[in-house]
Amino acid sequence: MDWGIRFLNILLPVLYVSCLFLYGFLFVHPGACQGWRCRLLLRSTLGIHLLYLALVALACGRLPMTNLYEALSFLAFAIAAVYACFSLAGFAVILFSLMVVNLFLTGFHGFS
Repeated sequence: MDWGIRFLNILLPVLYVSCLFLYGFLFVHPGACQGWRCRLLLRSTLGIHLLYLALVALACGRLPMTNLYEALSFLAFAIAAVYACFSLAGFAVILFSLMVVNLFLTGFHGFS
Protein backbone atom coordinates (compact mmCIF):
# COMPACT_ATOMS: atom_id res chain seq x y z
CA MET A 1 0.00 0.00 0.00
CA ASP A 2 2.94 2.30 0.70
CA TRP A 3 4.20 2.11 -2.89
CA GLY A 4 0.69 2.96 -4.14
CA ILE A 5 0.60 6.09 -2.01
CA ARG A 6 4.06 7.11 -3.22
CA PHE A 7 3.04 6.51 -6.84
CA LEU A 8 -0.13 8.57 -6.43
CA ASN A 9 1.92 11.35 -4.78
CA ILE A 10 3.72 11.68 -8.11
CA LEU A 11 0.75 10.99 -10.40
CA LEU A 12 -1.75 13.44 -8.89
CA PRO A 13 0.23 16.65 -9.55
CA VAL A 14 0.88 15.48 -13.10
CA LEU A 15 -2.85 14.90 -13.65
CA TYR A 16 -3.83 18.24 -12.14
CA VAL A 17 -1.27 20.10 -14.27
CA SER A 18 -2.61 18.24 -17.31
CA CYS A 19 -6.11 19.44 -16.40
CA LEU A 20 -4.76 22.97 -16.04
CA PHE A 21 -3.18 22.96 -19.49
CA LEU A 22 -6.19 21.32 -21.16
CA TYR A 23 -8.61 23.83 -19.61
CA GLY A 24 -6.20 26.65 -20.54
CA PHE A 25 -6.17 25.45 -24.15
CA LEU A 26 -9.96 25.30 -24.12
CA PHE A 27 -10.09 28.84 -22.72
CA VAL A 28 -7.82 30.20 -25.47
CA HIS A 29 -9.49 28.19 -28.26
CA PRO A 30 -13.19 27.95 -27.32
CA GLY A 31 -14.23 26.43 -30.64
CA ALA A 32 -11.94 23.43 -30.26
CA CYS A 33 -14.74 21.17 -28.88
CA GLN A 34 -12.45 19.69 -26.25
CA GLY A 35 -14.82 20.22 -23.33
CA TRP A 36 -15.66 16.55 -22.95
CA ARG A 37 -11.96 15.68 -22.70
CA CYS A 38 -11.48 18.28 -19.98
CA ARG A 39 -14.41 16.95 -17.99
CA LEU A 40 -13.29 13.35 -18.44
CA LEU A 41 -9.75 14.12 -17.30
CA LEU A 42 -10.98 16.11 -14.31
CA ARG A 43 -13.41 13.40 -13.20
CA SER A 44 -10.72 10.73 -13.64
CA THR A 45 -8.31 12.82 -11.60
CA LEU A 46 -10.96 13.25 -8.89
CA GLY A 47 -11.52 9.50 -8.77
CA ILE A 48 -7.81 8.83 -8.45
CA HIS A 49 -7.51 11.53 -5.79
CA LEU A 50 -10.36 9.96 -3.85
CA LEU A 51 -8.54 6.64 -4.05
CA TYR A 52 -5.40 8.34 -2.75
CA LEU A 53 -7.29 9.85 0.19
CA ALA A 54 -8.82 6.47 1.01
CA LEU A 55 -5.41 4.75 0.87
CA VAL A 56 -3.86 7.34 3.16
CA ALA A 57 -6.79 7.00 5.56
CA LEU A 58 -6.43 3.22 5.63
CA ALA A 59 -2.65 3.30 6.00
CA CYS A 60 -2.63 5.87 8.81
CA GLY A 61 -5.87 4.94 10.50
CA ARG A 62 -7.12 8.53 10.49
CA LEU A 63 -8.50 11.14 8.15
CA PRO A 64 -5.76 12.58 5.95
CA MET A 65 -6.02 16.17 7.21
CA THR A 66 -3.60 16.38 10.13
CA ASN A 67 -0.61 18.08 8.53
CA LEU A 68 -0.29 20.89 6.01
CA TYR A 69 0.36 18.68 2.97
CA GLU A 70 -2.66 16.46 3.63
CA ALA A 71 -4.91 19.44 4.37
CA LEU A 72 -3.88 21.14 1.13
CA SER A 73 -4.41 17.91 -0.78
CA PHE A 74 -7.91 17.60 0.67
CA LEU A 75 -8.60 21.25 -0.13
CA ALA A 76 -7.50 20.73 -3.74
CA PHE A 77 -9.79 17.70 -3.96
CA ALA A 78 -12.73 19.67 -2.52
CA ILE A 79 -12.23 22.63 -4.87
CA ALA A 80 -11.96 20.36 -7.92
CA ALA A 81 -15.03 18.39 -6.82
CA VAL A 82 -17.10 21.56 -6.43
CA TYR A 83 -15.97 22.75 -9.86
CA ALA A 84 -16.86 19.37 -11.36
CA CYS A 85 -20.33 19.62 -9.79
CA PHE A 86 -20.77 23.11 -11.24
CA SER A 87 -19.77 21.97 -14.70
CA LEU A 88 -21.97 18.88 -14.46
CA ALA A 89 -25.16 20.40 -13.12
CA GLY A 90 -24.90 23.91 -14.46
CA PHE A 91 -24.90 27.19 -12.65
CA ALA A 92 -28.69 27.58 -12.37
CA VAL A 93 -29.21 24.25 -10.60
CA ILE A 94 -26.42 24.90 -8.10
CA LEU A 95 -27.63 28.45 -7.43
CA PHE A 96 -31.19 27.24 -6.90
CA SER A 97 -30.07 24.50 -4.50
CA LEU A 98 -27.94 26.97 -2.53
CA MET A 99 -30.90 29.35 -2.28
CA VAL A 100 -33.14 26.56 -1.00
CA VAL A 101 -30.59 25.50 1.60
CA ASN A 102 -30.10 29.12 2.66
CA LEU A 103 -33.84 29.66 2.93
CA PHE A 104 -34.22 26.47 4.97
CA LEU A 105 -31.42 27.39 7.36
CA THR A 106 -32.44 31.02 7.85
CA GLY A 107 -36.13 30.20 7.98
CA PHE A 108 -35.71 28.65 11.39
CA HIS A 109 -33.03 30.91 12.84
CA GLY A 110 -32.77 34.17 10.92
CA PHE A 111 -36.27 35.60 10.65
CA SER A 112 -38.16 36.21 13.88
